[in-house]
Amino acid sequence: MEVTSKLVSAPSPMIYVSFDTTTALSDEKIREITFGLECSGQKFIWVLREAEKRDIFSGRGEARKIELPQGFEEMAEARDSGVVVRDSAPQLEIFGHPATGGFLSRCEWNSFCMEGISMGVPILARRMHSDQPSNAILISQVIKIGLRVKDCISQDKVMKSSAIQGAVEALMASEQGDEIRKRAAELGVAIRGQWTRAEFAWPSWTPSSIISLGNFSPFLFCC
Repeated sequence: MEVTSKLVSAPSPMIYVSFDTTTALSDEKIREITFGLECSGQKFIWVLREAEKRDIFSGRGEARKIELPQGFEEMAEARDSGVVVRDSAPQLEIFGHPATGGFLSRCEWNSFCMEGISMGVPILARRMHSDQPSNAILISQVIKIGLRVKDCISQDKVMKSSAIQGAVEALMASEQGDEIRKRAAELGVAIRGQWTRAEFAWPSWTPSSIISLGNFSPFLFCC
């Protein structure tokens, strides 16, 4: 089923789930995320691409097709509770659709900041490494357009399904989540309204992530 048609037919907000491919998720981690999504009762779109050949942090692992618990994809399809996409997905189109009510993310700066926030989508932060823990604090405690998965404290720790379930329910099915969604939408409108007026000059050697942060941060704290 096409991702866009799934969004169009959604009677309630769906959560978009996507992590990177630079840190391979173990079978145990995948299993806990699966059960957490299922038990939350919330509709989802999960982009689950093949892990890269090696985990860039451990240097271990081989390319593999990620296996979900047996029957999960078929059950989700039969119940119309979600869809698993095993290839790239039109992320900006998903972010821009009114049925998208949240983004379960690793909090990497580009997808977390430049796309998700600018399109007004609240973030559910499953931080893993590098700058992601500080990004998670920024969205949940500073600009308050998202929540953190409480059980996640390091890239090696396995998030329990109960932590995923509770975080998804809090964002997607609570008054707190509604307020966060409203705030995220308002910030997205403000950012898009001013984006074309932003003119910044950076040296050619400046890393793209630094440019993204520098160009974007004035809007976060003035809107």
